Amino acid sequence: MLDGFEDVFMEAQADAVSFALELLENAGILADKIYLYLFQNEVQYFFNAFLEINHQVYSLNALFSDPEIDAFLDAGIEAIEHIIQVCDTYQAKCPNELKLTYQIQTKAFDAKYDYEDFVTEQGESLVDRFKNWKNEIKTL
Repeated sequence: MLDGFEDVFMEAQADAVSFALELLENAGILADKIYLYLFQNEVQYFFNAFLEINHQVYSLNALFSDPEIDAFLDAGIEAIEHIIQVCDTYQAKCPNELKLTYQIQTKAFDAKYDYEDFVTEQGESLVDRFKNWKNEIKTL
């Protein structure tokens, strides 16, 4: 790997977080945590998010209009494309799945990566994986 990859890779993920922060700011919503789910393989991209407000988990459609959500999801796809571009530029293996968590007050960021293409290899549903992660967070 070339020098600087980790910084550029982190900046690409921060772009996705900034899209979510912008969505919240534009809607005047104060959230505690942002959860971003990104998936990519050779044939598809998937991006979605949910939020935690006062220890309650909310889907995007519970808080935002369809046009706001569509613009946000489009920005998320751009973030995925940027992450892929960064990995390609630095000749680094790109994760298939990224689960990003951002705590707004503390600015703490956590990322979990999976390099397995479970969609192609195991036929798993991306929507089910996203919902399972959301349900997992709800039970914490």
